[in-house]
Amino acid sequence: MENRPDFYTAAGSEPSHSFLEAVGPGKGDHHHQPAENPESRGRCARGKTGGGIRHPLILCILAAIVLLGTAAGCSDSDSDDLVLTDAIWVAFQDGEGAWQEIEVPQDMVFDAEENVTDPEGRYSLAIVSAMAAQDAEDNGFVQTSILKTTTAEIPEIDFSGGIDSEDTSLEVTVDQASLDAGSVYLYARGDDSSVWNSDPLTLYPTTAPYDLAATLHSAGQDYPSKIFVESFDATALGQASTLDVVFGDFVDLSAPYTFTFAPSADEILDDAEVYLMTANVSLASLGEEGIDETNEVQYTAPVDLNAVAPGSSYMLDLSIDLDDDSSVSYYEGFAAPDDYSVSGGDIPYTFDGQYVADRSTGSLLPGVSWTEVDAGGNAIAYTSIFNGEANSIDYAVTTVVTAGRVGAGETGFTIPDLSSAQGWYPLWSIPSDVQERGGSSSAVLSSDLMADLFMPNLTMLYFDGYPRLADRSWIAIIMNSWQTESDPL
Repeated sequence: MENRPDFYTAAGSEPSHSFLEAVGPGKGDHHHQPAENPESRGRCARGKTGGGIRHPLILCILAAIVLLGTAAGCSDSDSDDLVLTDAIWVAFQDGEGAWQEIEVPQDMVFDAEENVTDPEGRYSLAIVSAMAAQDAEDNGFVQTSILKTTTAEIPEIDFSGGIDSEDTSLEVTVDQASLDAGSVYLYARGDDSSVWNSDPLTLYPTTAPYDLAATLHSAGQDYPSKIFVESFDATALGQASTLDVVFGDFVDLSAPYTFTFAPSADEILDDAEVYLMTANVSLASLGEEGIDETNEVQYTAPVDLNAVAPGSSYMLDLSIDLDDDSSVSYYEGFAAPDDYSVSGGDIPYTFDGQYVADRSTGSLLPGVSWTEVDAGGNAIAYTSIFNGEANSIDYAVTTVVTAGRVGAGETGFTIPDLSSAQGWYPLWSIPSDVQERGGSSSAVLSSDLMADLFMPNLTMLYFDGYPRLADRSWIAIIMNSWQTESDPL
């Protein structure tokens, strides 16, 4: 059978087994790993890539985006000798109706409002990507991704950014005078790099328009002292651009402000960073928690933001450990720099989601259950991730259920049984005796509605890393992890 909708076109390359790395939380952006420099501090020494909101909230659709160019297809077989082959399969459910294998329109936009007839606007998408083992020592791989949502929350999804995207690049040369003055870091919409010498360095922004932001750190400082921002408009899409950055291009930043985290109970601040988010979604670090692991971050800012980077704003990014198994990622936007503090008591922490599995169908259907979620009414989505292995096949499942699909009194979900849908291949089902390796469950809470945060073009949201948050708007992702031997942590 042919399991690939017509809009999937071959990219002329072998399937990649880096799919988990490509679509896992915090992955997917170009990032240059600098050479070791024992005297470095700040971003360089920490090796951070940012990208916190690249999270299970959007992974279920990104599976399709990443694999749009993968050759697909499998053969019908009436025998028991089934073989896993490369395939992509997409299905749609209108309300609570039957799952239907679908083809996405030629314009690559899935218009939910046009396709959904359910009176409550409920719909679901399922995407399966299968990859055959490359050799006898390699496992095959099956990724299943499920989105259950409503037209009010996600009215359309644009897949076009992940297909035959034009390669946009920027070659940057930083002069020796700048390097003599400190450490230089470059940021260009999804790509960032440290600069070690005055040789040309190429960045690959995810799209155009984009901004190049360059920061200069004086010796030993975790925050920059100077910044330079240059914009490239939409004509740069698919183009190779060049730019020389010289010491005279940089402008001074303010004296440092201080962000302070005041933990309550047992919270531990694992990481903290303040970003400048430019108008064209380049994220430049303005300061991060130093190597002394304090609860304070010093950060700088342009004295006249509109003169340096018009249309920009600021973003606070916190990673907080609650215990060995639970953590919170917290993001807050703000418009004006200042000495600023956040109390642990102000951040939603309550979510006791645990891994569950339904074996009633003869296969394993992973999911999550909970008894308690933060009572503030700010939940916008729930996610579940599962990883396991059976019969030399690695299985990965990501499920996202938005708040509009969680009814009153509901305390969990499992993935749907897709085995009766047209085009389903038996090896895509997870055997009930699978070796369960691990996974996570999350609640996504926000001061904003899903419809206000969601970008229809998921490629842009994923690779850019963050939605733009208005002044004092926030997102909190509470994650509980589990691993090995089917035992939730």
